[in-house]
Amino acid sequence: MRYSAKRDFEFDTFSFKDSVSISQWFDVWDIKEPECKEELMIPGLQESIAQISEIIEEEAKIVSMDKIILGGISQGCATAILTLLNSDLGLGGFIGLSSWLPLHRNIQNLDTILQKSKIDPKAYYLGISLRRLSIRRKTPILFTHSRNDETVPFAHGEALRETIKRQGYNVVWKEYEDGIHWINPDHGVDDISAFIHTCWGI
Repeated sequence: MRYSAKRDFEFDTFSFKDSVSISQWFDVWDIKEPECKEELMIPGLQESIAQISEIIEEEAKIVSMDKIILGGISQGCATAILTLLNSDLGLGGFIGLSSWLPLHRNIQNLDTILQKSKIDPKAYYLGISLRRLSIRRKTPILFTHSRNDETVPFAHGEALRETIKRQGYNVVWKEYEDGIHWINPDHGVDDISAFIHTCWGI
């Protein structure tokens, strides 16, 4: 994931599987069956969510929170959407491409699961209240997924969409026949641009 405003941020999160260094946000046993050994995801998610939240707080000192759009592709989106779900971030928007929702079976208990870490217990995203739910749900969300994605199955993207909609968010969904595990070459950029324009009222 790369975030750019007046500066660039690159996140280098490495994990190890069979003694091979892999660049990723968190461990996942099988991306096509993400429910398998979910406990492996938690340490990396805890660290990445805290890191993203801290950067958003810093950026919010420069621009208003409603001008910040968070997003990512694949694991980047999976991590970012959990950051949104476990915070009181009233962001300007969220864009997620070719992704899925980790720990979706425990969606109502995410705050409890993700706070079991070595991170400062006063971390930004701990706990859930009605006020925070109200703030978060003001964040419009765009999800996109290509049917020929061979990395993250299309059905996982649909499940992500439906789960987030059930949480009360306003979700815009764009599906494409092609684009594999990336941005659809014909309409993807235009759809993202239109969404950003809507979020910012421009």
